Amino acid sequence: MPPRKNLLNSQQKTKIQAHSQLWAERYAPTTIDELPFYEVKKKPRELRDLFAIVFNQQNAYKRIIVIQGPYGSGKTTLVKTICKIDSIKILEFSPDNEIVSDSQMFEFDSFEDERKHYRSNFIPTLSSFLSRAQLSCVQNFDKRHILLLDNILIPDGCENNFFELLRLYNISPEFRYPIIWIIDPTQNKFVDDNRISGIFRLQIKATPPTVMKRVLKRVGPQEGIRVTNELMEALMADNIGDIRLLMNHFQFTRQFSSGSYDSLTFFQAIGEILYQKKKRSPENIIKVSRTDPKRLFNTLFENAVDFYTDIGDYADTVDYFSISDTMITFGWNEDDDFIANSVALSMRAIVELNQHPPPVTFHALKQGFKSSLKMRYTDPQEPFLCWPKEWMGKKVDDMERIVYGDGEIPVKYIPETNKLVVTPKEKEEERLFMEEDPIEEVTFSDDDNYQYQNGNFLSD
Repeated sequence: MPPRKNLLNSQQKTKIQAHSQLWAERYAPTTIDELPFYEVKKKPRELRDLFAIVFNQQNAYKRIIVIQGPYGSGKTTLVKTICKIDSIKILEFSPDNEIVSDSQMFEFDSFEDERKHYRSNFIPTLSSFLSRAQLSCVQNFDKRHILLLDNILIPDGCENNFFELLRLYNISPEFRYPIIWIIDPTQNKFVDDNRISGIFRLQIKATPPTVMKRVLKRVGPQEGIRVTNELMEALMADNIGDIRLLMNHFQFTRQFSSGSYDSLTFFQAIGEILYQKKKRSPENIIKVSRTDPKRLFNTLFENAVDFYTDIGDYADTVDYFSISDTMITFGWNEDDDFIANSVALSMRAIVELNQHPPPVTFHALKQGFKSSLKMRYTDPQEPFLCWPKEWMGKKVDDMERIVYGDGEIPVKYIPETNKLVVTPKEKEEERLFMEEDPIEEVTFSDDDNYQYQNGNFLSD
């Protein structure tokens, strides 16, 4: 069969990409004066001073810079802008994007096995990344590079090995590329506990209102929007200190109120599924939104849990997410129709299986990184459930019974691990229940406020 021809020309592709591109990305700073800081030249100067130190070949044992700050404060933007201006190449560690060898393609019996494989290979993958970087350093000794660890999720049980790798890298007498580790507020404890010695810190504060107004006034006219004081105050009230959230809220509010449904924006496509609009089929939504199906899948995966009030409904939906992800990951020849149909399967699961949706209200859109939500897997030796501490609006007490399918599970909340575990005294009841319907683990981000977010959407 001859390969299908791509009927879109380059100009049409550009329009489609612009249609679904986030404004936070489209209008990202390209000069120092556009950076989202009150003293716009101070932080760039501080970062450049640290670069001068860590790039000094004689300054061994101090080659790690940790950048801390609230969500959406411009940490990554600062690094990428300075590196672009100063011609510093960035080598970014991204475990989710590691290439799976051909011998591993059908090694896993299920998607759950693949997720276990990912967790067990996090440290070897990072070690391999650092080793390749060292080889590159030898080959490009006269060029400046940095290794970027940007808000990476450290799997449970890997913390000690992770810090040992960084420690060994930091104390090597050989010249190596500096590491820039950008952390979110939930990871501050790692640095505050002095898990790594000999590091530099750069603290970024939340974006002040004056800077937010400056950004809105810069972007608004380019999108044909009249930015009034009322509009700015309303946007900033919902996005205090978070410039990325502000930008995506600005974009979504504008696009969702446009009233044009001949084509869907990325946010409208997400909203139609999560709010179960049923105005059109998932396949049609993918077609008219002109958005990358994989991006739709990742964002739906990250946000769906906020739209469920029944554990059983959500557990059934997650099963279809697992199937879709396996189909996408091992899709044959990256066939566009196959991938789109795979994503449509998970979209249809949300629309049809969520029988107990919450009241229609405002929700904060979380960015589509699957690594912040680990998919479920069966552990018959020590089964337990792990959900957010609040479900259906009530706090989990010391002892609680959760309805799962047609049975009830006695559980106990463990604050130290943020888990609900099956109570030991009910092991026999647990065993009988497991024979009918195995309980599977679902691990969520420890961030109770779901801070992995870069936009908002509203129901119409």
